[in-house]
Amino acid sequence: MLALVAGAGRLPELLIAHLEATGTPYRLCRPVGMDAAAPAGPRADAAPEAGSDGTSAVPEAVGCPGGTAGARPAMTPAAPAAMPAPTPAALPAIVPAGTPSATAAAPAITPAPAPADPPAAVPADPRTVAIDGAPTAGRAALTFRIETFGTLLAALRAEGARTLCLAGAVRRPVVDPAAVDAATAPLIVRLGAALTQGDDAALRAVLDMAEAAGLAVRGAHEVLPALLPPVGVLTRTGPGEAARRDAARAEAVLAALGAADVGQGCVVAGGQVLAVEALPGTDWMLRSLAAGHDGPRGGLLAKAPKPGQDRRVDLPAIGPATVVAAAQAGLDGIVVAAGGVMVLDRAACVSAADAAGLFLWVRG
Repeated sequence: MLALVAGAGRLPELLIAHLEATGTPYRLCRPVGMDAAAPAGPRADAAPEAGSDGTSAVPEAVGCPGGTAGARPAMTPAAPAAMPAPTPAALPAIVPAGTPSATAAAPAITPAPAPADPPAAVPADPRTVAIDGAPTAGRAALTFRIETFGTLLAALRAEGARTLCLAGAVRRPVVDPAAVDAATAPLIVRLGAALTQGDDAALRAVLDMAEAAGLAVRGAHEVLPALLPPVGVLTRTGPGEAARRDAARAEAVLAALGAADVGQGCVVAGGQVLAVEALPGTDWMLRSLAAGHDGPRGGLLAKAPKPGQDRRVDLPAIGPATVVAAAQAGLDGIVVAAGGVMVLDRAACVSAADAAGLFLWVRG
């Protein structure tokens, strides 16, 4: 069974749809205190929070052991709905070690009760549970905090999970030492130190812990290979000679950024670097350019994984919203590294790029 740790964004939804379509059993896990409330249904804003693109962050009947896939609503564009803030009553309880209720048994992770009235947009489902305060159809999930990560790993193994996939955008949590449970205590020193470093270093620590617990880690693109597009120009418009020179310049810039564990994207125009991606992410970078700058017009957004990056996690991604943002920033196109950047909702990306007159180039 596959354990799917789902953050925010479109990527987890695409993986869930694929797992259900193929009848693959899986267990959905939601982080608490590391991202906004999870979406209640398929999202139309295809690009995840950039930087993690899934990056983030971050994952339909949910694949509890022995479960079967059920039909879900079609993934039609819709404006993302505002999600209610988490409340203590809505979250599954993770009993810390050392409390009276935990002395006789290991900490338990239990799903919250099903809400009485599922939203009208999705059919009622007996497995509907409250996740981070938001009703989510057909998604019985384990929720966890970073302070109980060790307990989560143990619970997944006990349920029969043998592989783990991290997908979707997450935010760096603030570790509460008082909330660390017994199963996580041996891990917390290393985990806390990793969280003060770049994304790649922090995620490597998480992967090492999962593997030490007996879970093999798979990348989102390994679960759904179609996320990686073929080499070539996907749009009607292609890059000219100036764009090809800018792409070569961007490649060198991204190699330097990645070596410093900084970012996975940059914007180059006329050989000049207009912007580089850092912690705020690609969307923020493109919005900043759209607000105005004194550099050359046009140019391209380039995305690539970091040199030496473990590609099983935090592989960069773009989606239709990225294409729209690039157009609003006045760019001529987008170039992504072949085999290293996921294109979410590829047909919609190509359609949006063609409508805006941008090129979408998978550079080998």
